[in-house]
Amino acid sequence: MNELIQQLEIAERRRTVQSRVVIRCYEEMKKSMLKKAIAKDLEPVHELMNLFSEEMNAQNELLMKLAEGVK
Repeated sequence: MNELIQQLEIAERRRTVQSRVVIRCYEEMKKSMLKKAIAKDLEPVHELMNLFSEEMNAQNELLMKLAEGVK
């Protein structure tokens, strides 16, 4: 009887460990999916920032040429 109780306790611990592993894997998968979704949502923002950066660079170049002409 005592041995049966011990086997049941061991089985319960294994189930607990397995449950924790499954939960941890699910949480990691959820984080990964969230990161991918956020990155996809931010693509237009990155494109807009790149365009803005290019525009600022072009304006800086123009200002530098104007400044050279003033000298």
